[in-house]
Amino acid sequence: MKNTFSLSLVAALALLSGGAAQAADKKTDDTTKQASYVAVVDNMLLMSDSLAAKSLNEEFKKSRDIIQEVIAKKEKQLRDAEQDLEVSRTTLSAEDYEEKRSAFVAQFQEAKSELRKQMIVKEKAFKAAESKLQQEIIDVVTEISEERGFDVVIPRNAVIIMSAASDITDEVLKDLNKRVKKIDIVKK
Repeated sequence: MKNTFSLSLVAALALLSGGAAQAADKKTDDTTKQASYVAVVDNMLLMSDSLAAKSLNEEFKKSRDIIQEVIAKKEKQLRDAEQDLEVSRTTLSAEDYEEKRSAFVAQFQEAKSELRKQMIVKEKAFKAAESKLQQEIIDVVTEISEERGFDVVIPRNAVIIMSAASDITDEVLKDLNKRVKKIDIVKK
């Protein structure tokens, strides 16, 4: 009887250990099925080297240069007005001088305020154009990710070590350049 109990115990342990091994194999299979395929993309490179980004930056530079020309002209006008005011100081009464000086200060403040408004409008328009470019990049990355079966795409600046095969930046750049050559800065 003791031998039968021992034999039953050994058989039960064998069944349990076999079941545990199958459960471990099943767990390994489930883990393998859940493996993620990761791609890396250099967003900073795309935001600087794509045709659309280069066009956008060029347009912004031209816009900035125009504003700087306007500022230079306005500064010259204000300096000239200030010099005229100082020259006329000796010939004007204190009241007249103070009135002209107040008008000059008001003109200066108005010009400064107007230029600040123009800069804000240009910056908002540039940010909106950058956002549009960023969305185009996301769309291209999404398409490539779906085509190639990537589960995760992370930015290059978040990666320390990676396989070169994980980097899809060149492919994204190529597709992005085909899709979007220029993004205009639209002032609102």
